[in-house]
Amino acid sequence: MQEIRIGVIGAGTMGLRVLQALKAHRAYKVAGIYDPDAGAQARAHALVPDLPLSASAAGLSRQPGLDALYIASPPAFHLEHLRLARDAGVAVLCEKPLAASLADVAAIDRLALPRCAVNFPFACLPAVRRLQDITGSGAIGAFAEARITLRFAQWPRGWQGGAAEWLGMPEQGGFTREVLSHFLFLALRLFGPLDLASYQLERAPGKTETALRAQLRHAAGVLDIDAAVRGAIEDANCFEWQGSRGSARLHDWYRFEATGMAPVAPVDPTPYTLDAFARAFRGQADAGLATVSEARQVAELVERLLA
Repeated sequence: MQEIRIGVIGAGTMGLRVLQALKAHRAYKVAGIYDPDAGAQARAHALVPDLPLSASAAGLSRQPGLDALYIASPPAFHLEHLRLARDAGVAVLCEKPLAASLADVAAIDRLALPRCAVNFPFACLPAVRRLQDITGSGAIGAFAEARITLRFAQWPRGWQGGAAEWLGMPEQGGFTREVLSHFLFLALRLFGPLDLASYQLERAPGKTETALRAQLRHAAGVLDIDAAVRGAIEDANCFEWQGSRGSARLHDWYRFEATGMAPVAPVDPTPYTLDAFARAFRGQADAGLATVSEARQVAELVERLLA
């Protein structure tokens, strides 16, 4: 099949990670990359020496023969870059969170992008497919309770490099948007719509949150959230689902275990996401990617938690 010519906007941690995966994937040809930071573009070029560098996001989006854009810019720029994709008539894979404000979420929704997916890696992860099967089949019994637990030694995390400048500010950053959003998406996929019942947020003026406790309600029951920056600990994350005959959990991002079942080995979800995006681009069967509607629901819930 003909390669999908894709441009990359954003050469931060995620942008470079996906750039490498795109370069290695036979379905894609990377047509160019843009980042306003010259150092970031240089790092991308060092990673892929034959990669064309673009002078602007708009110029990249208008490149002749472009099929798609991967948007890995900070969330405050997603609306601008999604408009470029719409105007250029190209497909788009956009990083989460969809936006960092309710106004931008609503504006993106009004764009009505016909070919847009949001990069929630859990959407295509084999372990999550197993978890969905367990949830739908009743293999561990009737729903009892679910819990999301997140712990961080510091925020932003040390490995996040140049992105720490915006990840550490309340306008765009914080662990609720950056990490909890993944698990809220997972809960939405498993349980359907979520309603915020109660929450308690801790943060200093002008800073991102340091602790969040919340309870969400859905058709089957309740979901508890316990997230905090604690210092001098190892980062940890865990989604636990308790049924009447057993339990299941997804922890350390991609490690899955369930009562009476063999564990699912952790894998990098990026190739699965790129496989799914290529299938969706070619109009093949439902690829399972996160939709704009799902990402909107997650972003709206996140912004309510941070209000």
